[in-house]
Amino acid sequence: MRLPIRYRIILPFTVLLVFVGVVGTGVASARLASAASAQFDASLLHSSLQAHQLLSQLDANRMADLRRATDTVGVPEALGSGDLGMLDRLLIPVTANVADASIQLYVLDARGNEVLGIKGTPAGPSSIDISGATAFAAEPTVVKVLAGVGGTDRLVFLRNQRPEPTVYWTGSVRTAGGRIVGAVLVGEPLAEIAAGIPGSTFYDLSGTRLATTVRTPPVASSTIRKAITPVNTVGADDTQSGHTYGAVFSTWTMRGSQFGFLAMQANADWLVSAAAQVRWILTLVFTAAALLTLLVGTATASRLTRPIDLLVRSMQAVSAGDLKQRGNDLREH
Repeated sequence: MRLPIRYRIILPFTVLLVFVGVVGTGVASARLASAASAQFDASLLHSSLQAHQLLSQLDANRMADLRRATDTVGVPEALGSGDLGMLDRLLIPVTANVADASIQLYVLDARGNEVLGIKGTPAGPSSIDISGATAFAAEPTVVKVLAGVGGTDRLVFLRNQRPEPTVYWTGSVRTAGGRIVGAVLVGEPLAEIAAGIPGSTFYDLSGTRLATTVRTPPVASSTIRKAITPVNTVGADDTQSGHTYGAVFSTWTMRGSQFGFLAMQANADWLVSAAAQVRWILTLVFTAAALLTLLVGTATASRLTRPIDLLVRSMQAVSAGDLKQRGNDLREH
């Protein structure tokens, strides 16, 4: 069965319109999704930069607290003579004046043994049990500070032991003559540090998670860890419990020492939803445009080809021997 002329005219345009619609929807959706993804990645990178700025500010604040403790008048003399009561009275105000964190302050003698511990709390400073008086004596960073090696008066280290991972800033206590009589440690729990950086997760060098502020923290796989360098970050996408997340990993370094890795995570459900919504809208637009085009084209083609269709039918009738049909058509036109 042969198609009417108007359908033969419309059919190629219909195929072309469908092709343009499918390809156009795909290309436009891909471009818009790529732009949204780039914006999301830029936002993640910005949050990572902000996180490192907050860590730098934290380091400066804790170093200032440490300096106030080691340089308070009377501390070297009290520590050198073993006057713990005087040490306690001198250092409690230092702990109490730290309003932005719940620090832990330890005082060590020249052998690295703990002689005093003070903890800052919302209710005020309180004493810390120092029954494990040699806990810091073998810590390499503390050993360097007490030995005064290479001018290392103030350093920072991560202690990943019970009850929780803690970052410590430590500095030597020197007499007026420069003799080292001990050291002071100012510690802040890593969980508290992470709480000040929403969306953050901290890992040690092996990729073990130390602290996080998200419910579905990303995994620091060996592939990701190997790809991270001090000058570049690594992105990762993940889907958990029906939700999509994006993360950016970077090195976690303080005062030139790498403690592990830092990941900043954000929910990417809106990105997936936006891409699907744009694809659906574009499909509707192209479908509506195609239907309207076909409707107008069909009507136009019908009007233009109606005389031709009548002539063809007449010719077919005449060829079949119906000469009367030709006369009727001639009278009609």
